Amino acid sequence: MPATTAPAKASSRKAKRAASASTAAPMTPAPTTPLSSGSRSQLPRLDAHFVCLTLTLPPPSAGAARKGETSSTTPAPGTPHVCYVRQHIGGNTAAYGAATANEDDEDDDAYPADRTWFVVNPPVDSCHAKWQGFLEAHPGMEAMTVPAPTPNPTTAADEDDEDFETPTEPPRIVDLVWRERREGGNLLLLWDRPVAVSLLKRPAVSPPTWGRLPATSEAGIPPPEPVGFEAYARSYLTSRPAREAHRRSVHAYMQQFDRAEAAAREAAEAAARDPLPDADGFVLVTGRGTRRTASDRAGDASAEGGLREAGGRQRRGIRDGAGAVVTSLPRHVAQRLKPKERVWTDFYRFQIRDAQRAKFASLRERQMQEQAVVAQRHAAGRFVLKSD
Repeated sequence: MPATTAPAKASSRKAKRAASASTAAPMTPAPTTPLSSGSRSQLPRLDAHFVCLTLTLPPPSAGAARKGETSSTTPAPGTPHVCYVRQHIGGNTAAYGAATANEDDEDDDAYPADRTWFVVNPPVDSCHAKWQGFLEAHPGMEAMTVPAPTPNPTTAADEDDEDFETPTEPPRIVDLVWRERREGGNLLLLWDRPVAVSLLKRPAVSPPTWGRLPATSEAGIPPPEPVGFEAYARSYLTSRPAREAHRRSVHAYMQQFDRAEAAAREAAEAAARDPLPDADGFVLVTGRGTRRTASDRAGDASAEGGLREAGGRQRRGIRDGAGAVVTSLPRHVAQRLKPKERVWTDFYRFQIRDAQRAKFASLRERQMQEQAVVAQRHAAGRFVLKSD
C-alpha cells in the first residue's frame, strides 16, 4: 500500500493519557546500539513498553555561516535525538499497569491496538514533511498524525471549568509560554496489519538525518536561510510570547490585584466601624494622631468664619436668640486672624550685609556723640586759677 498522510484526529483526553504514559517511564536513555537489524528483543529498552529510536538532527546552518567567517569543507557533526516508541495495546491494562489504565474504553476503537505505535519525544519541528523519509522507508504505513502540543498543561486541564466562571469574576492568569515547541509531543503512526506484524519482529529503521522542509521561491530557487542578526531576530520573535499574550496576562493580573486590594480595604473598614472585642472583652481602639490634615484645616476655617461673624455681632451689641451675649474669639484664633505685615529685608545676602553695615555705622556715630558729650562735661568741670 502506498504511503499516505491522512491525519487521524485524536481527542484531548487521548493526548493527555499518552502524555501521562510517556512521563511514567524514565526519560534518560540507557547505552544504545545502532538500530540496524535484528530481533526486537535485542533492542535497547527503557522498560517493558518503550524502545529507543535515534535520529540525527543537523546543526543550524545560520550559526555556521555567520558573516565574516571562513567556510569549512568539513561538515559540522549532527546532534543525536532519542525518541521512544511504544506499541498501543488498547484496553489491556494488565500490560501497562494500573497507573496507565485507560479512562474511557470507547476511545480505544479509534486506534487499532495491533497497528498503532506512539512515538514519544519527537523533534520540536515534527510534521508530515519532516517524516517523509520514515514514510518512504515503510511503504505499508496507512496514516500519521502529529497532535498539536498543549502550550500549558494547566490551561488544557481547566478548559472544562470555563462554563462555571461568571462575568463578574476576574480573568484567569495564563502562564506565558514559548510559541516554539520546546518539548516533544506524541506522534501517532498507523501501519497496515501485515506490515505491523513484521515490524514486531524487527526494529524500525529511522532516517539517518532529519530533513528540512523543501522551501522554494517564485523563481524556483530555494531562498537562502537568514544569517547573522536577521536569523537571531527571527528566532527571537518567533519563540517569545506574543504582545497580545503579554497584554492579557498583565490585564488579568492587575484585575485580580485590584480586587484583592479592594476586598482587604473593605474588611479593614468594616473592622474599624464595628470592632470586635477580644477574649478578655476589651475593644482595641486606635486613636488618630495629632497631626493636622487638610480636612482639619478646612473645619477650622469654617469655625473661624462663624466666630468672626459672631465677634462682629458682639461688637455691634447684637444678642443671639437665647438672649446670651456671644462670646469673643479665642486668643489663638484672634492671633491667627490678625493681619501680618512682613517686609522681606533679609531675603538676599547683600541685604543682610547692608543691614549689618548700617548697624555698625549707627553704633560708631552714637559712640562718637557720646565721646563728645563726655569731653564737654570734663571741660565744664575743670577748675582754672586766674591770676591777679
